[in-house]
Amino acid sequence: MNPLIHGLESIVAGTTSFSAPPVESDAYNDFQAMAEALTEAKTAGLLYQVAVQRSRARATYDHAKTIVVSGGLTPKGREFLEAAKVPPPEAATPTPAGVEKPAEILQLKPTFAGMSIDLKALWQKWKSRGGTA
Repeated sequence: MNPLIHGLESIVAGTTSFSAPPVESDAYNDFQAMAEALTEAKTAGLLYQVAVQRSRARATYDHAKTIVVSGGLTPKGREFLEAAKVPPPEAATPTPAGVEKPAEILQLKPTFAGMSIDLKALWQKWKSRGGTA
């Protein structure tokens, strides 16, 4: 799941404090991604206040240890979250059985940059055209 959407949904559900799981845990990297996403969300005006306590330990230096959110989502943040929940129009129309839908390499999604690149689709297209440079 998208770390920003997961964090924003948790905040709407009432969570105001997040703590890092153990470093050995599979969820540790997801937590770090969510910490960075929520920090950027504050900069983008989606959250009122975000405080991130950073680790000073040698092995995890500058990793997020705790995240505290005050005030919740701004109106802009609520609009962003609602837009992220809306399924894309192409998902609403099913593809006929037996017909493979071509993969979109560039996609417009509700992200900070506004666009994303599907590397898997790009690789498949490159392989299907012979794969030579």
